[in-house]
Amino acid sequence: MDDLEFYASTQTEAEEVLLTWQSLLATYELMVNPTKTSITEEPSVLEAPWRTTLAQFNFRGTSDQVAANDLLSFFSTAFQLAKVHRQDAVLSYAVSTAVHRASGPESWATLQSLASAAGTIDPSCLRYVAAAFDMSLAAGVPLQRSRVSENLNDLCEYHAKREHGSEVTWALWILRHLGLKLTEAAARSVSAMRDNCALLLLFDLIAMGKIDGAHPDMTVAVARAEVADAWRSEDWLLAYECARNGWASDKAMRAESHWNELLALGVEFFKASVLPTPPPPGRTPKPRLALTPKSKPTVPMATPRPETTPKPKATPVPTRESDPWWLVLLPTDYPGT
Repeated sequence: MDDLEFYASTQTEAEEVLLTWQSLLATYELMVNPTKTSITEEPSVLEAPWRTTLAQFNFRGTSDQVAANDLLSFFSTAFQLAKVHRQDAVLSYAVSTAVHRASGPESWATLQSLASAAGTIDPSCLRYVAAAFDMSLAAGVPLQRSRVSENLNDLCEYHAKREHGSEVTWALWILRHLGLKLTEAAARSVSAMRDNCALLLLFDLIAMGKIDGAHPDMTVAVARAEVADAWRSEDWLLAYECARNGWASDKAMRAESHWNELLALGVEFFKASVLPTPPPPGRTPKPRLALTPKSKPTVPMATPRPETTPKPKATPVPTRESDPWWLVLLPTDYPGT
């Protein structure tokens, strides 16, 4: 669930809906985001002005050099809009739009630099930056690896100290995806984080030999993964995947029947790049459920039934008499949210 929009007949009714949501969330120790929650009077604009500005940008596309110049102008506009609309996904939208405008070596190289800068300014757009890098490589344009590596390592070191899990996780994933190394300083900062996903990626990068320098001290992370009741804490993912991949003892997880069964079946929540450590002598692991192109299960084909025309079902239409008030729920997802 991402964004919700409620439509009410009156201001009072809208406030009651908001209070109800706040009360329900409080029972689960959650709360609405006050910076993104508001009550506005309709009619309102259907699209944010900054998005309209970027959507109407004129990409000429007559040549590779022209495309590169257009991208510079486009991102110049996007960076200015991002300063004004700090709470909106301006740069995410800009990067996801720009990847369809590069046409040759010069424009792709330009896009690499601009997308990398966008990721540094607003790390929430790193997923789109990763897609831009992949598309650039697919077009045959080499990646500016040293610059990309430096930017991503700086992001890791800066955000790890502030416990920004999403930003660090995306930066680590891109480093791993592109085969780039994590610096010793950045690795040390990540090792002190609470975020399970960031720590698992760090374990994987260590196993891959992708730390540029001395390995960080993972003693604290391993201890957290080996706590007896870690399986029912916020560290359940860290405990399970460390046990499955041999990065920590699996004793505590195997002591719980349901987690032991998942381990025996080879269920994975995190895709490591390095195969898990083989089990100790005397323990025979059961086959994993991972499918490979060489070995796929054969599923017997069901006997086809004669085609029949389904009977249309009547859809009840609500009326004002049956419904004391109307509540409309609309998703507001678009690239960049």
